[in-house]
Amino acid sequence: MENQYYEHPGKIKVFTVLKRAASALTGKFMLIAGLTLIGFLPVALNMLTPYFKFLLLIPSIILGFLMQGSVAMVMVNDYQEEETKILECLKNGLARVVVVVKIIFLTWLIIIIPAILIGVGAAMAAARSGTGYMLPTVLILGGLLFMVWFFLAYGQAYLLCVAAQLGALESFSVSKVLTKGHKAGIFLTFLAMTIISTVVYTAGAGLLAIVFVAPGTDLQYIVSVISSNSNFNAIIKNSGSIPIFLFLLSLVQCLVRIVSTTIIGALYVELLICQQDKDLADKSEVFA
Repeated sequence: MENQYYEHPGKIKVFTVLKRAASALTGKFMLIAGLTLIGFLPVALNMLTPYFKFLLLIPSIILGFLMQGSVAMVMVNDYQEEETKILECLKNGLARVVVVVKIIFLTWLIIIIPAILIGVGAAMAAARSGTGYMLPTVLILGGLLFMVWFFLAYGQAYLLCVAAQLGALESFSVSKVLTKGHKAGIFLTFLAMTIISTVVYTAGAGLLAIVFVAPGTDLQYIVSVISSNSNFNAIIKNSGSIPIFLFLLSLVQCLVRIVSTTIIGALYVELLICQQDKDLADKSEVFA
């Protein structure tokens, strides 16, 4: 099939991304939901068995990125009107574990660890010199802005390494090209995704609270208990129904993850469609 990604130049529009995501959810829901559920499994296990919280953290991050990339692959194939099988996605996704780990490591090395060190160092220097918190505040805000910029510019690397089968450094390089000129659209898309996810989660958790939570319980306390995944005995009116409550709450969270994963995949496809750089190295691999 002839490459379509260069036929329709333009900017990223939130409505277009959401429309593509909605279309994918109606047409490929079971496939997208299945991949998302696999990526969400460590999170669900953590909710049901919080004793493994720290052990499941790293697998949750890695598996989540792998399945997100697999969903992006589904979205690309759907755009090209090609069929995708879940076993094929799993095989291609899990084969990229090493590359995803490299990207995570590089991200921490370039962004997160230096930001932490700068923040801590600035706070210590201010405390010793008695100059107050203006300097550390400025440095921390600057670090946060740089982290946001880095995410907007290089966040597609996690999808590219799976969906396009690229190496770690190549994924960062191509992500920079794909996102050039589209950072505002990407930011607005993630803002819209956050609002939608919050609304879906609040509605789902609210319905569960009406059914399971003891009448008269303080709303702020309910939110704190659900957020911390602990002390459910204090809010659930029937302690025997706590497992059911946790299971249904995990389903709500999974629904939120399905929606957000699909939106991220739709954004990835829109970036490919908008991409006009004729000098992009090895287009055949990126858009395969």
